[in-house]
Amino acid sequence: MNRKIKMLATMAMLTFFLMIVANTPNASAKAERFWHDVGKDVGSDTQTNILDLPPENYPFTQVKMTSTFSWDNHWVYNEVFDAHWNTHGNVKFVNKGAVQGEAWFWNDVLEEWVFVQGWSQTLKTISGNNELFTMFGTQTSKQLSVSRETFEMKYVDPMTGEETTYEYMVIRYTMAKWVNGELQFENSWEIMKD
Repeated sequence: MNRKIKMLATMAMLTFFLMIVANTPNASAKAERFWHDVGKDVGSDTQTNILDLPPENYPFTQVKMTSTFSWDNHWVYNEVFDAHWNTHGNVKFVNKGAVQGEAWFWNDVLEEWVFVQGWSQTLKTISGNNELFTMFGTQTSKQLSVSRETFEMKYVDPMTGEETTYEYMVIRYTMAKWVNGELQFENSWEIMKD
C-alpha cells in the first residue's frame, strides 16, 4: 500500500510540474512582460492556555495546553501580453504549515504536571493557476493542486498510564478547467492511510 501511495503522489507531482511548464507563457519576439511578483511569508507563533477543570476531575484541577503554529508560504506570479494582445497569468504557490501541541493536567496530590496528550499535524500544498484572457473577452483558467497532510497523536490516560496512538496521512489531488467562469472539467481524488 505504501508503494502505491508513493507512486501516485509522484505521478501527481510530475503531472503538476508538467502542466506548469506547458502552460507558462513562452517569450516570443512580441511578448511583453506586464507584471511579475515573488513573495514569501514565513513565521511561527506559540500559544499557551491554562484552564480550570471541573471538580469531578479530581485530583486534576487544571489543564495546560500549548500549541505552536508555523508556516512557510512562497508564491510566484507572472502576467504577460502575447503577440496577439492576449493576457497570460500564471501563479504558483508552495504552502507549508504545521501545528504541534501538548496538553498537561495539574495533579494537586502530586503537585506536578502530568502529560496527557501530544499531537502534530503538517500540511504541504503545491498549487498553480494559469489564466488566459483573449482580446475577444474569453477567459480560460486551469487550476491544479497537490497536497499532503499528516497527523500524529499520542494520548496517555492520566489515571492508568495507558497509552494510545493514532496517525494518518492524506494525499489530495485536484485539477480543474474553467471557461468564462463555468466549470468545464474537474478531476480530483484523495488517498488516506491510517
